[in-house]
Amino acid sequence: MKYNKENLLVISSFAKDKITYRKSGETLEKIGGPAFWISRTLKDIGMKFDIITGKRDAEIEITVNKNGESGIIRSVSEIIPEAEINADFIIISTIADEFKLETISNNFKGEIALDLQGYIRASKLNNKEFILPKNIGKKIKIIKLTEEELDFLKSKFIDSYPDIIFIITKGKFGADIIKNGSSFHYCAPKIKFIDTLGAGDVFLAAFTAQIIKCNDIPKSGNYANNYVSQFLKKNKSIEEHEQYNQ
Repeated sequence: MKYNKENLLVISSFAKDKITYRKSGETLEKIGGPAFWISRTLKDIGMKFDIITGKRDAEIEITVNKNGESGIIRSVSEIIPEAEINADFIIISTIADEFKLETISNNFKGEIALDLQGYIRASKLNNKEFILPKNIGKKIKIIKLTEEELDFLKSKFIDSYPDIIFIITKGKFGADIIKNGSSFHYCAPKIKFIDTLGAGDVFLAAFTAQIIKCNDIPKSGNYANNYVSQFLKKNKSIEEHEQYNQ
């Protein structure tokens, strides 16, 4: 299936991030959230898109330590579309479950790239099993999740959706892309990171942009991995951070 890159829609949340680095004791306030990283990536790649987001930025407190990042959601605004959703391709990436997947009409003809991070986060907080709504199951082309999020799901979740491309991010161990029994592994760059905030969203946006253009999984995976590597080297490496602060 070919897509019109002029008709790409992002449904996601921006955030005001308060980030504390445990090692240095430094605290920074930045614009963030999946909507920020995805839109920045798509603009850099040259993809045109529309975006639907909440009325207010979410407020997130993030702590970065040697084991990674952890966060507390202080507030998040519900995402309510003003009209029926219509696009050739949608990227959905939330902080919690502020956008209800059931909102997507059965009449929707496009395809979806879905990040499960927010939905699994909400399921854990509510002590509920995550179930993918039946009305969008066949519309999803890509699902992104972490290894920890995959562990939360039923063991045969991936096997239940052989036609979906699964992106499984693994932090410093890179990422795996799986579809219908075929698996591709991508290594993370060999540098020491300050943090990996935004890397998963950047990977999803870059991969989706390439899938729209060429519908080739290995080629799109290589592109996304190289793009994220440059993103981390430029914005997140300890070496760059130390040079910036000299």
